[in-house]
Amino acid sequence: MDSLSVYSAILLGLYALTLLTLAVWSYFKEDHAGYVIGGRNIGFFASASSMLAGQFNGGGVFFLVTFAILSGYGSMSFSAGGFLLGYIVIAVLARRVREDAEKYDDVNVPDIVHRYIGKLTGHFSSFIIIGKALLFGTAQLLIAGSVVAAVFGLEKVWGIGATAALIAIYMILGGYLTVIRTDILQWGFLLFVVIAAAFFYPFPSVSTVINDVIGAGTMTTLGYALFTFMLILSNADVWQRVMSAKNVRTARKSLITSGLLFSVFWFFGLVITTSWATQIDVKYDFFALFNDRLLSPITLSILGVFTLTAVMSTIDTQVYLFTSAIAKNLMKLNLATSRIRYVRVTRYLTLGLLLFMAIAASFAGGTLQFVLKAFSFAYILAPIIVLALIWKEQSKTKDILCFISLSIGLAVYLIMYAQDLFSEMIYFCIPAGITSLLCFGGYSFAKLLPQK
Repeated sequence: MDSLSVYSAILLGLYALTLLTLAVWSYFKEDHAGYVIGGRNIGFFASASSMLAGQFNGGGVFFLVTFAILSGYGSMSFSAGGFLLGYIVIAVLARRVREDAEKYDDVNVPDIVHRYIGKLTGHFSSFIIIGKALLFGTAQLLIAGSVVAAVFGLEKVWGIGATAALIAIYMILGGYLTVIRTDILQWGFLLFVVIAAAFFYPFPSVSTVINDVIGAGTMTTLGYALFTFMLILSNADVWQRVMSAKNVRTARKSLITSGLLFSVFWFFGLVITTSWATQIDVKYDFFALFNDRLLSPITLSILGVFTLTAVMSTIDTQVYLFTSAIAKNLMKLNLATSRIRYVRVTRYLTLGLLLFMAIAASFAGGTLQFVLKAFSFAYILAPIIVLALIWKEQSKTKDILCFISLSIGLAVYLIMYAQDLFSEMIYFCIPAGITSLLCFGGYSFAKLLPQK
């Protein structure tokens, strides 16, 4: 083993041991309520950490490192603005989400959509979240497996399998509460590494950032801002964090804090990655850093664990969203009376899902496009969630109109996917934009019709 493999083995071993210790502790300490939803008593620090960890995933590491080199500070700075705006919008709507979660025993987005729009759209949103979890989780495992393979000189299938096995163990033992607790650990590690490392690199001048913004062009910067704004607004795990927060105030404070810290985190990450480009003096891609050993062994080993940490902090949440959508929204298991059965079913679903994603990731290719498409698949949910929370009156007409809007948005996405029409960042937001126009325009028209 070379020095990179040795450093990586030590760091990965410590990380895995910590995760498993938390999972075993949760298994013996928590009841079924904690396994399912965390007891709806998650405090500010845990909520904020979990929101942050859920957003900066393996795709985020891949995205930051790759596009920071290609786009510079200008476009990527607008990405941070999109993240922050998304968190602010959710904070405005947080009161209704948290209060309804307590009142109706909500655990996910389809619960809200089903009650305030209708059964048809509620089921559709469940399938979208399930599909996104499958695609997105597969993309994350692909990134993790590729990094581990490059670090240790293995085939990527072994890295994928190891990551999936570790996630399965701590999720089956500890459930949702372990997801929250490991997110605190994971985000603390990510934040410390980025901020500490950034001070070893030169910070950009104001003129450099301004020149990058001017050089990027209006459509490019708008594309980055819209992409990240829709990412947050459509993200079911952020809304779910609001539902599990201790109260409305905790949820709002966590959201705003998460947005601000993420913007800071994003900037410091840009400082590091743009400095790497100057040092290496080549237009590298993400995996070339490991395959070609372009940085020092200790830097690469930390980046490898950093990436795996980001991957796992997202996959566990996607697994939870997948299992809750099936168990609660499709199988109709009642949490008030069937928590033991709910826990048993979600454990089986967790194993099945991770096995499926691991197999799919082993055959997936075209990493960059795959990751970005997995990001944008569920963006069509954003206008539906906002609509459900702004206008609460349920009607059959409203349900049908929203269902049609989602169907058209999904059809546009699939056509663009088949024709490979995602050459610019702003194109990823087109399906969601069409869905927004249709559902809000259709609902405004429906308000003029007799309610059923």
